[in-house]
This record gives sequence, structure tokens and C-alpha cells, in this order.
Amino acid sequence: MKEEDEIPPEEKFSDNPQENLQIENEILRLKMQAEYGAIFGRAEYAPPEIENEFLLNVLQFEEAFKNVKYVKVRELIGKPRFKNAQDVSDQENKS
Repeated sequence: MKEEDEIPPEEKFSDNPQENLQIENEILRLKMQAEYGAIFGRAEYAPPEIENEFLLNVLQFEEAFKNVKYVKVRELIGKPRFKNAQDVSDQENKS
């Protein structure tokens, strides 16, 4: 199946698959700029396919980070109990 056949007709801006990919990349950059305050430099040297993969990965990361649940390290490791420093003997300190 050709790449141009994979794009739904309502999302197809051009008959040129490369141009469609460049337009998709621009839309992704604008979306991330609007939603996350992202700032991207122009990667004129990068092929549109690589840039698209990069942008999709950044978007996936941002979406995951937006829904992250914060957990304290102490809770994550099972709330271990520790002796007070003054209750630890010299012998225990050396081991």
C-alpha cells in the first residue's frame, strides 16, 4: 500500500506525499507550541520522515508527562522504618 493511500481524503492537502508529511509536521509543531509552549528550530537538513517520527515521540512524551502521578520515593519503596542516628551504636556505624 502506498503512503498516499494511507492518508484519509479529508486530511490530504496535496497529491505529493512529501508535502503532506511536511504539512503534518508543521501542524504537530503548532499543536505542541499551543498546548505545551514548545519551541522548535527548523531542521532543514532532516528528512520529513525523521522529523515526523521525532515530533510524534515528543508529543507522546508530553502526553504521558501531563498525566503522570507523583509518588514520594519513600512510599515507592514501601515506607521503610529507620533507626534514629543517636540510637545507632558505633559498631553498627562501622558495618
